[in-house]
Amino acid sequence: MAHNPLVSVVVPAHNAEVTLARALDCLLDQEIVDWEAIIVDDASTDRTAAIIAGYVEQDARFRTLSSCAHGPAGAR
Repeated sequence: MAHNPLVSVVVPAHNAEVTLARALDCLLDQEIVDWEAIIVDDASTDRTAAIIAGYVEQDARFRTLSSCAHGPAGAR
């Protein structure tokens, strides 16, 4: 049976290489450990995808999806 985390966080990211790692590190620093983060790469052209891949590899609570430049609302 699959475990459903207590908290799900959706993180839309478009060309977010400057701020994304700081945001994801904040999740890792939370006292609550029963969470998942779904990071939606919204057609980034910078290093955003590589940063996401590093976090997904580091911690199974991070997952990623791709979007086609729909903006933050569409990515959510």
